[in-house]
Amino acid sequence: MIRPLPHILDDMEASIRAAFEAARKAEDASRIAREAADKASKASEVAEATAIKASRETMEATEAFKKIATDEAQKAEDASRQASSHGELQKS
Repeated sequence: MIRPLPHILDDMEASIRAAFEAARKAEDASRIAREAADKASKASEVAEATAIKASRETMEATEAFKKIATDEAQKAEDASRQASSHGELQKS
C-alpha cells in the first residue's frame, strides 16, 4: 500500500515526539532513582552509626554491670568471712 508523503511525515513526527517523551520520562525516572539511592545511602550511614553507638553503649553497660557484680560478690564474700570469723570468735 502506498501512502502519501504528508501522512508518512506526520507519522514520523509523531514517532519522534513519542521518542522524546519516552526519553524525558526515562531521565525523570533516572533522577528519581538517583535521589532515592542517595537518600538510602544516607539512611544506611545513619543506621550504621546508630548500630555502632548502640553496640558501644551495650559493651560499656555490660562492663559496668560486670564491675558492679564483681564488687558486690566481693562484698558478700568479705561479709561472709567476717560473719564466719565472728561466729568462731564467739564459740571460743
